[in-house]
Amino acid sequence: MKSETWSFCPETCAASGFAALEPECADGIIVANNPINWTDPTGEKTCIYTFSGGRVPTHAYIKITNSKVGTYTAGFHPLGGWQMGILTYQNKDTWVLGEVRHDETGGMAVYCTGDDCSDDKFIKAIDAVTKENHAYSFYRFNCWHWISRVFSESGKQ
Repeated sequence: MKSETWSFCPETCAASGFAALEPECADGIIVANNPINWTDPTGEKTCIYTFSGGRVPTHAYIKITNSKVGTYTAGFHPLGGWQMGILTYQNKDTWVLGEVRHDETGGMAVYCTGDDCSDDKFIKAIDAVTKENHAYSFYRFNCWHWISRVFSESGKQ
């Protein structure tokens, strides 16, 4: 079975604030939206999905799929929609209320954990981080920062 180390460009990672997934730190593997031929034949790993605006990911969320929970997704957004996110992009000092939504679909898997046993830890971590009531800032705390916080809470670095 093929296996490759996660390989998003480090500049994108650093710009997103998601240093936990820089190539030298990753313990996961790319599935390139093709889990059968790459590394997740069961489809039961915890994965990060992203949407891309050119070379730079524009939004990311966590997707967990297994026989116990079915499909569980979670992503961090500015309350009030993308327009509020644009407001925080235009002014680096602006913060808005953030919210975790569980209605994420689409995108491409860019990172999956290296094991099938993390799902419960990630769900508990998502719940714990959600209770922290984070505000949203495009530069200081966005969806990538939130995912990094969830990974940290779950014990995955």
